[in-house]
Amino acid sequence: MMMTRSKTKQAQKQQLQTYSSMMSQHSFTLVPAGTLWSDSNKFPTASTTLNGLTAQHSRRSNSSQSAPDACMRHLMKETASLASFLPCQESASIFVCAEEGSLNGMKIFITGPSETPYAYGLFEFNAYFPQTYPQSAPSLKFLTTNNGRVRFNPNLYDTGYVCLSLLDTWSGSAEQRWQAGKSTLMQVLVSVQSIVLVDNPYFNEPGFDVGRSGGTHCASESYNRRVELDTVRHAILEPLKHPPQYAGLDKVVRAHFYLVQERIKRQVRVWADKATKDNQQKGQEWEQLVKELDKELAKLTPPSI
Repeated sequence: MMMTRSKTKQAQKQQLQTYSSMMSQHSFTLVPAGTLWSDSNKFPTASTTLNGLTAQHSRRSNSSQSAPDACMRHLMKETASLASFLPCQESASIFVCAEEGSLNGMKIFITGPSETPYAYGLFEFNAYFPQTYPQSAPSLKFLTTNNGRVRFNPNLYDTGYVCLSLLDTWSGSAEQRWQAGKSTLMQVLVSVQSIVLVDNPYFNEPGFDVGRSGGTHCASESYNRRVELDTVRHAILEPLKHPPQYAGLDKVVRAHFYLVQERIKRQVRVWADKATKDNQQKGQEWEQLVKELDKELAKLTPPSI
């Protein structure tokens, strides 16, 4: 028995090391100009990120509206450390991609942390850095919304709006808001993963965390059941079926799901069993999703990245 447990722990440790070693090279990727942004995947602008800014900004580095030298120098300094310090584990990872010469716009994938209703899903964001960055906060737009029909979290609107004090899109103390010269992109991304994509997101709604009771616990559980279903549909199955077809990110997406597929299967089984216990009709819906998920995961091949 002791030997079996030891082998299991060794296998788990090796699996964790495999994920980190294979995926860490994609924590931050700088790709050639013209390979990330296109008409179908538009470069983020201040107006499309919905953080209260309305001016349009060009993505071209030689444009009169491009980020000034001070902003670009700061972004170059920040991104140089992203690859080394962004989380990259099966339980939680962040992947950032930008074009050469256009660091003021970035594509970001944040994986849902394990033991949350977002577990192992891929959540897509666009980041935009205004000319005044880092004196002012970047803008972030949430894209995993099923075309504006799904709201995953009180902080993540179906419009794409990201509600976070650090982005100056929600009230908070001076320490919680963006601080020029101190706050960083790393802090923003880790904050989204650690204080937004949490185990009980229902209580992220202002006022809901006050005086938790049996009634609010039931409401939180019900909220989680819905989020779990949406995670499978839109943050796991959707990117499996339609991975991004630009900048090689399709390989990153497939590699992530290949390496965590066994964890996904176990987690989805737990969610499906809970749903069936609560509601037989929902259980049938879950069983169809489980079959669909197994079919898509079976198509994956070992990553070559």
